[in-house]
Amino acid sequence: MNMLTSLIKQCSVAIFCALTIALTFASTLLPLPGEAVPVVIVFIPAFMAIALTAISEGKTGVRSLLGKLVQLHVSFKWLVIAVALALVMRLTISLLALVLGQEVPAAWPIPAIATAIWTVVFIAIALWRFNREEF
Repeated sequence: MNMLTSLIKQCSVAIFCALTIALTFASTLLPLPGEAVPVVIVFIPAFMAIALTAISEGKTGVRSLLGKLVQLHVSFKWLVIAVALALVMRLTISLLALVLGQEVPAAWPIPAIATAIWTVVFIAIALWRFNREEF
């Protein structure tokens, strides 16, 4: 075990926090379009976790870490509720903005009608699914 690996194992949380914060601030200096910087910032903690795990634990540690991503301990109905709630909130905010006089932008990324359609679809799936099992 070399010195870097032992240092990472001893101070893993402090190193993770320091590198994540430093890379977050450094990413704002990258010559990227304004829309890409938040995307980069969101993925920095995940990349740091994988990198530090690879250095300290090796391939087995990374496999174990990434294997936990696919282990769902939530039933399907709660996933549907979460997605439907997000869509209902988006639709409500959009309609509230229209009611209060906000103009619709020319290039609206997700029109209210599309949000409404997806909301109805997810609520229909949820109701169909809930009728088959106990809440």
